[in-house]
Amino acid sequence: MTSLRLGGVLLAAAALLSVAFTSTAAAEIPQSSVTLTVHSDQGQVDTVRLHCAPDGGSHPAAGVACAELKAAGGDFAELGEQGVACTMELRPVTARASGVWEGEPLRWRQEFSNPCMLGAATGTVFDF
Repeated sequence: MTSLRLGGVLLAAAALLSVAFTSTAAAEIPQSSVTLTVHSDQGQVDTVRLHCAPDGGSHPAAGVACAELKAAGGDFAELGEQGVACTMELRPVTARASGVWEGEPLRWRQEFSNPCMLGAATGTVFDF
């Protein structure tokens, strides 16, 4: 009888540990994970990973970039700052994003006449 109780207690403890581990592991998996790339016309390529919820990755300002993307609903066309003044300098860059945003596949690509225009249109997201 004692061995049955001990077996039940051990089984219950194992179940609790399993649930706790699964919950912790699930909480650490980013709901949004995006690869961001900027290509310059001189051939320079810069790439970072941005993970949101929890925020992280190799992006230097992951928390701010995630907040901006969240405020834009993951829509890159809704990013950017009003009133940014850029020169008319022609130094083309192409920005790309691919990955998953809140569980949905994401692919975005846009060309800009120079890095300032990229920053004005995308805020902190492509500032790396």
